[in-house]
Amino acid sequence: TDAQTITLGSPITTITYATTGATGATVTGLPAGVTGGWAASVVTISGTPTATGTFSYTVTLTGGCGSVTAMGTITVNPPTLETWELSAAAGSQVSSAPTTTATNIPPGTLTRGSGVTASAGAGSMNSSGWFNSTAATTLSDAITNNEYYEFTLPVDAGFTADITAVAFYLRSSATGPNTSTLRSSADAYTADLGTATAIPNAAA
Repeated sequence: TDAQTITLGSPITTITYATTGATGATVTGLPAGVTGGWAASVVTISGTPTATGTFSYTVTLTGGCGSVTAMGTITVNPPTLETWELSAAAGSQVSSAPTTTATNIPPGTLTRGSGVTASAGAGSMNSSGWFNSTAATTLSDAITNNEYYEFTLPVDAGFTADITAVAFYLRSSATGPNTSTLRSSADAYTADLGTATAIPNAAA
């Protein structure tokens, strides 16, 4: 248990080191919220981290036959704020609620723009009618014609959310859109936050 990876808000698995001849120990490099101490010849490290990152800690024994050290690593990852797991969805649903949410994150909603049509497609939120002409559809066209998917991320009053990544899975027919662009209401949908390429249905 001296190389742990956990999610912020979860306690670490308690770490212990049995000692012989030592009269004490110091533990350095732990994340905030985690403490280490020595009692009855055992070093115990426990707690719930309150910061994310990778923390390399060192246990140094005192007394006995010289200085003895042990080292370990605790990696604390940010929590997943919302997850939409659509394997049981019909595809033609008007909206989908998240299957999981983090603490202080009320359920958001996954919906489609009014410019596309709900269409059956098991295990997804599926849509047809993406293109309004035979010419290639640009991002500007999609915005103008309300051809998009949208999800909301509410946050309880008094809290903020630090979003470091967004992951989603896309698949498309041969006549559907093959790329997507992520934008946010935080800047009135101005800046591109990332792009993704859809996987063809035949390869999904």
